[in-house]
Amino acid sequence: MSSLNANSYLETSTMKMPIVGLGTWQATEEQVDQALNAAIDAGYRHIDTAFVYMNEAAIGKSLKKIFENGKVKREDMFIVTKLPNIANDAKYVEDYIKRSLSDLQLDYIDLYLIHHPVGFVNGEELIPKDENGMVKLDMTTDHVAIWKKHCDFTKKLHATNKTFIAKKFIPQLNPLTDPIVSQIAKAHDKTTAQVLLRHLLQKHFAVIPKSSNPERIKQNFQVFDFELTEREMSDLDALDRGNDGRLFKSTLFPGGLLRNIRLKPLPAISNVMMHHLNVKQSILKPNTVLFEKLDRNSKNILKNFSTTTGRFASAGGKYSASLWTAERILSLSLLGLIPAIFFVESKELETAMATCVSLHAYLGMESILTDYARGPLASKIWKGLSIVMAVVMLAGLLNIIHNDVGLAELLRLMWKLDKDENGEGPVAKLLKSDD
Repeated sequence: MSSLNANSYLETSTMKMPIVGLGTWQATEEQVDQALNAAIDAGYRHIDTAFVYMNEAAIGKSLKKIFENGKVKREDMFIVTKLPNIANDAKYVEDYIKRSLSDLQLDYIDLYLIHHPVGFVNGEELIPKDENGMVKLDMTTDHVAIWKKHCDFTKKLHATNKTFIAKKFIPQLNPLTDPIVSQIAKAHDKTTAQVLLRHLLQKHFAVIPKSSNPERIKQNFQVFDFELTEREMSDLDALDRGNDGRLFKSTLFPGGLLRNIRLKPLPAISNVMMHHLNVKQSILKPNTVLFEKLDRNSKNILKNFSTTTGRFASAGGKYSASLWTAERILSLSLLGLIPAIFFVESKELETAMATCVSLHAYLGMESILTDYARGPLASKIWKGLSIVMAVVMLAGLLNIIHNDVGLAELLRLMWKLDKDENGEGPVAKLLKSDD
């Protein structure tokens, strides 16, 4: 039997962290007291919360009663909380540490973390938005300065710091219903959730399962009376689907942190990668002269690129990185040549530009399909559609080269825009282009 037990912890030079903690995200004030008492009765000595969970005060109230009645001592507990996005600035760190200490009714915090690397403009709202509904980002976030400020208060406010520990949050996802996981669970007379938690523990991760159900809380801690074999560990490792397996959906930031940020319309001569690097403010302003050179439909297409390809900011694909790199290099190389496309008749330039546009559209469609690929079958369908899209993209480029079709026509073809007054769509027009 493995040396893992209910008292096991991950150790650094400055602290010992129990390897199983109770996650409190989404726990309401009414649920907190019952959940904490159930967790401590089950053997938990690690509680994970955060300023943005908006339940620190309820947790503090419950912990105070638990300490006062002698169920456990403060020094037996490991309490974790986190700096919110609106405080991702060195000048706010002390204030928010003190707020958490006050709400938790504690003299010290065992571990204080930066919750997310993305900084929001400081204010009363946890997710500040402008009049257009866009999240207001703090583009001056200095993570090194924030970290140093954490260190300044390590002794002053008793928050441990400078610690790197692998923690796994929200492990109970889609693998719960996987046949392989179910088979292993049956062999050990355990639930699939317990098998997945044990898998992570044997890989030396600390786990933070969340629940407000007393029975589920108890079950999540009953993972020390069995051990997975090497074969079972290998079988579970093989279930890893990389980026395709990211199924976590946040209700705190609807659709995920990045997806909650509405990207501004893509400038006429900016590329998608540059746009992603600066969400709050576009790097390049739209060039009205170039816009006038395009017809109305083409302008709408360019404006809509950000909402489609922008989704790729938090999506993925195993082979997409090389395409993004190629698209970025191509976009940057064409940046200074784009005006020539509108003032100089050059089939080669227009073909190169069309290649860039095609990659934009292809990667945007791929990111959408990736979002909805949730299982082995869906993943295969997605890959098949990706191949189809790649073929369509290539066919579109060959059509330009062979039939001398212009950029605007290609855009209409790819995006299936409105038919004209004769009821003819872009495909019909392209078919007549040889006449």
